[in-house]
Amino acid sequence: MSEKIIQPGLSGKFDYLEHTADIYIVAYGKDLLEL
Repeated sequence: MSEKIIQPGLSGKFDYLEHTADIYIVAYGKDLLEL
């Protein structure tokens, strides 16, 4: 948590991308596995 407060820029962007990727995988993971 402290790292996010010290470096809100890059850390925040990476966390956002990871969170978005997790949502995408959860939502479309089954379809991707069937390809």
